[in-house]
Amino acid sequence: MKIHILGLSGSPVKGGNNDIYLKKALKAAEDTGSEVTTDFFSIAGKKIKGCIHCNYCVNKQTKERPCSIKDDMDELYPKLTEADGFIFCTPTYIGRLSGQMACLFDRFRPLIHGPLFHGALRNKPAGSLTVIWVRHCGAEIALLTLQMAALTLDMLPVGLGIEGGQLGGTGVTSFGGTGEFDPDDKHLILKDDYGLDLANAMGRRVVEVAKLIKAGKEIVD
Repeated sequence: MKIHILGLSGSPVKGGNNDIYLKKALKAAEDTGSEVTTDFFSIAGKKIKGCIHCNYCVNKQTKERPCSIKDDMDELYPKLTEADGFIFCTPTYIGRLSGQMACLFDRFRPLIHGPLFHGALRNKPAGSLTVIWVRHCGAEIALLTLQMAALTLDMLPVGLGIEGGQLGGTGVTSFGGTGEFDPDDKHLILKDDYGLDLANAMGRRVVEVAKLIKAGKEIVD
């Protein structure tokens, strides 16, 4: 059974800690078996405008154009509909997800209200990850917001339960989450062994749930 997992990075920093953290999870997903493939999409450097609630997706949507706005979401929409599972990863900014990630989710509206794409993400598992500078400064709120997006899209939020990340995985980018750092090391996420373990666990967990859902759907259908 082939499984394809799409990772979405909501950081405006290309190649930064958020991208690295998400790629760790995707690598762990790939390592579960040769039948698993992954794709990585970062908003860094992309032009993604905010939803203007023009209701084009409700009234005029076509298969070639799910949304009226022409920007880099055109590249993402096919990836969203083709994936079997997702891993969302956002930096925690001011105690919540990044504004860029919020804008990205707003543009998922054609997959909720559009008559041609309605339900395109239904029952697909979505794991949540966040990267934070200082411990206890909004990571849980960021993860809850990612899970709320998944619920709104009729997806199935995936947590880590007893592995230590009930809402998802959190990685810190200062020493022990204290705010202390090495100015010469821009990728301190790689020093957070526990956080990296959570990212790896999330990659494996999303694949596990995606397989269960896909196998069950084949029986039901």
